[in-house]
Amino acid sequence: LGLTPRELPALAGLRGVAAPDGTEIQIAEVADVSSVVATVATQGQPLARPPRAVRTLGARVDLDDLGSVEGRIDDEGWSLPLGVTPSYRPVTLELPAGIHGLVCGAPGAGRSTTLATIARAAQAAHGDVRLIVVAPRRSPLTRVGGRTHLVTDADELDAAVRAAGDDPHLVLVDDAELVAAPLAQALARLAEQPHDRRRLVAAGRPDALRSTTAWTAALRHGRSGVALQPAPGDGDVFRTALPLRLGLPSAAGRGYVISLGTALLAQVAVAAPGDRPAL
Repeated sequence: LGLTPRELPALAGLRGVAAPDGTEIQIAEVADVSSVVATVATQGQPLARPPRAVRTLGARVDLDDLGSVEGRIDDEGWSLPLGVTPSYRPVTLELPAGIHGLVCGAPGAGRSTTLATIARAAQAAHGDVRLIVVAPRRSPLTRVGGRTHLVTDADELDAAVRAAGDDPHLVLVDDAELVAAPLAQALARLAEQPHDRRRLVAAGRPDALRSTTAWTAALRHGRSGVALQPAPGDGDVFRTALPLRLGLPSAAGRGYVISLGTALLAQVAVAAPGDRPAL
């Protein structure tokens, strides 16, 4: 099936893995098989009601598919729809007042795309939200649009924050480990300043985000964010124990959405049909 031993889920009775895509399946049980067979044979025609379709979790979910789930940005907190569980239940990232977030994962896991999804979810939740973007390298965040300010140094960051004022604003940092001082120091100060209408979410490599001396250490106390294709030990970024394996085949954007230490396995949605699945 092309799965490594680590990727194989724990399988209980009547559960298995289907070829060729490695989807985990549950085989349904029938209480009285002979009675069902006899009924079908007598009727001589297909059953009036076909089997109920079971939707499978693919490697891509569009943010538009979560349209029935409304995000929320108010003084009590931010609730941003990000994706779906394997059973297609919507998953939201919860960021109460004073809580910021992290997105960790190896290159190609979907960190930048996840930040873009967070940005679009915030825009959908509140039409007046401002986005302040720090992106040392090429990033889909530069194409989000709306009320977006791209900043490259500490002075530009201070100016963008002052311009936002009391409007809700979201500071998004891609490749956090590449941000150098004094901009890194300015971001750390910003994360520690109380502001009910501000959230800061940074993405980076797990080893960099685990560092207690990095500027992102100020974001870890909230124990919230997204762990993409986590390796053993990546839960330390969120001070949360994560399962040793996903239980699903690896895919860009797949991992755990974590809110205040509670983790849900999910496929993060892609913000727009034209976006690439991972950067």
